[in-house]
Amino acid sequence: MIKLILQKLKSGEIDENKAYEKIMYQLENDEEKTMGPKHRFVRHHQGGLVEAEKELDPMGRRATEIHIKADCAGRVPTEQETKLW
Repeated sequence: MIKLILQKLKSGEIDENKAYEKIMYQLENDEEKTMGPKHRFVRHHQGGLVEAEKELDPMGRRATEIHIKADCAGRVPTEQETKLW
């Protein structure tokens, strides 16, 4: 689903804000279903951004960064910081 949203963004079918909104929704739902609230410890950090770029592309990384910042008070924590939660 996320790759389809990114394709629509690249082709101009949807604008950047709408694409990121849809991707953030999809990320939250996918992770919440598989891991519950624990997903924040596993992916809401700088390493999660690297994973997103590998799986999606730089635009997917940007959408993931926006999502993480929305969940983490405007910043992307380090992996070490998430272990302290």
